[in-house]
Amino acid sequence: MPIGEFSMVIWSAPKSTAKQSDKEASVAVRNDVIGNAMTANSRCRPRPPVLLRQDKDGIATLTLNRPERLNALSLELLRALLREFEAMAEDKSPRLVVLAANGEAFCAGHDLEEIRGTGNRRALKALFDECSKTMLAITRIPPPVIARVHGIATAAGCQIASVCKAPGVVNGANSCQICDGAKSTSGWTAIGDGDACDDGLGCSAGETCTSGKCAGKAKDCDDKDKCTTDACDAKTGACTHVKIAGCK
Repeated sequence: MPIGEFSMVIWSAPKSTAKQSDKEASVAVRNDVIGNAMTANSRCRPRPPVLLRQDKDGIATLTLNRPERLNALSLELLRALLREFEAMAEDKSPRLVVLAANGEAFCAGHDLEEIRGTGNRRALKALFDECSKTMLAITRIPPPVIARVHGIATAAGCQIASVCKAPGVVNGANSCQICDGAKSTSGWTAIGDGDACDDGLGCSAGETCTSGKCAGKAKDCDDKDKCTTDACDAKTGACTHVKIAGCK
């Protein structure tokens, strides 16, 4: 909806019939008003971004954020990914890129519902061209890209993980290994000592590979307030500060 415009919900009261009392008609009108208002509010409610980015200690984490669609690759999501990867081609600050996802799955491939609703070859070609550009962009940026895969990664979701520049699917047994069948018969190749890595722990900071293991120091959550107890939430990686009763 353009800025400055507003919507108006217009309704008319249903006519009473012999089988419908005035009270029933009033209830019907009220329900109709509530239903229309809720529909209007849902249209105005902003949608969450389809792609999130977090930068920490030289690691840029891109998170697919369509969990309700199993992170299916819509045209909007592909364009958001392409913008980020093209920007990283110029930005030298990230030393490592992690491609992650919210929800129960990494990526279920293309959004088939969107494809079914497209209806013409030109739009389909634009969608697949955008996907190809995104995958090529991953291979052209300076930092290595690791895909943190969980749950399913099917069709184009599997392709986007396997094309990662390193290419990289994090090995759960050792975060200093990446999936690279071209260089290793076992399919896993070690990242070098001193390289940035991600141990998957939200309360770690400055992780690097040392002797084949990914490790970092504990995240500093001290807010310098003597009257709070400071801690790091292991699930979210966020710092928490609890006031100490009676402390002044």
